[in-house]
Amino acid sequence: MRRVTARVNSTARKRIQRQAVVAEFRQPEGDLPFAVSVSVDRTTWEYPETATIVLEVRQRAARMRFELGTVGAPITDTWWPLERLDPRVPPQIRLKVVDRDQWPGRLLAASRFFVPIKDEGKDEDGDRPILHIRPWGLGDEIWRVEFADDSPPILAYNDRLFGLKERLQAGALVTSLVLPMALRAVLKEIRSRPGGGNGEADWQGDWLRFCKWLGVSEELPPEDSEYADWEDKVVRAFCRKHELVKRANRVLDAGGWR
Repeated sequence: MRRVTARVNSTARKRIQRQAVVAEFRQPEGDLPFAVSVSVDRTTWEYPETATIVLEVRQRAARMRFELGTVGAPITDTWWPLERLDPRVPPQIRLKVVDRDQWPGRLLAASRFFVPIKDEGKDEDGDRPILHIRPWGLGDEIWRVEFADDSPPILAYNDRLFGLKERLQAGALVTSLVLPMALRAVLKEIRSRPGGGNGEADWQGDWLRFCKWLGVSEELPPEDSEYADWEDKVVRAFCRKHELVKRANRVLDAGGWR
């Protein structure tokens, strides 16, 4: 196993789509450490056979890098130990292809950082989820929305709060309190990104189409002065569509948090 320490030149690099990268995290158990295993679909790659495949893993300020062999001879079926990372917090990963012959160190291709999620595909109804709910090491914080470059947003809840995920998915009162604020966080993130929601990440388009489904324009306002009003319209439409006040009142009248 070799870790990559050299800096690379990104001239004329190509984009590796996250759909071509399949990653799985293994939780620590017994003598087995927290680790990641990665496989890559190389069927459309046209990079030199000798180019190196590089895996970068980051979690907040911590980063780890590994060489996964070459394009012609990738290392497969291997668990890469993540001893410097917290297993309670899903790390983000990125894959790179680095030239070693013609232009040593030149970055030929790279994906954006993303969080590998097993159920990232369509659900049983044929719909792709636009918000994932995951346990997270948040200390004393209850929940927050986490963002990666190319992955759908994650509604992260404290991994010490057992049963909260089920209540977020089905509990009317908890849902009414959390989801409107999570929606605002996502809309603000889209607004802050280069292109103002017109970036390359698929999830941004999914969320803007969701706004259209709510009956609000999917076009972000061009002027900052108009954005707050647009955001309020989206959130109000979401609350109205799902009758959050009525559902929360039913729970309160029943004296429970179901």
